[in-house]
Amino acid sequence: MTEREFEKTINQYTRLLWKVAAEVLNGVGCAQDAEEVVADVFIDLWQRPEAYDPARGNLKNYLCVKCRSKAIDRFRRLSSHRLEELNEETAAELAGSPEADPDALAAVRRAVDALDEPTREVMVRRFFWGQKPREIAKAMGWNTKKVENVLFRTKGKLREALKEVRE
Repeated sequence: MTEREFEKTINQYTRLLWKVAAEVLNGVGCAQDAEEVVADVFIDLWQRPEAYDPARGNLKNYLCVKCRSKAIDRFRRLSSHRLEELNEETAAELAGSPEADPDALAAVRRAVDALDEPTREVMVRRFFWGQKPREIAKAMGWNTKKVENVLFRTKGKLREALKEVRE
């Protein structure tokens, strides 16, 4: 890929890739995070143009898939970092008491950390970042009903896991 072709590719796909990244990072990242994801996609393309195989699909789809993957990785890093900054009020609310003790806060943290990855992402998006099920479904490429089912089942599992803390 020549410099001129690369520049044309950047001009053609930057806005699309920014939208893909921003959708995944909705409620967690900022505009700069989406910009960094897009930049990383283009840097990868520049450094390893052979990774794109036209026989497997068109460049637009390749870039979108790569962007979504990088945005999901960024989302996970940001949400795990922010989860560490979980304020006591939110954790106390999840533990079921207005003034939870440190043991209850630790139990909430352990229970959320123990969830499998897609489920954990849904719970973090819903209860820590306040996204609606429709927003979560759109960001994750799921339908709204699936998100609602995951939320319902997981709340029951968390209640059970935190039962001893509440008593």
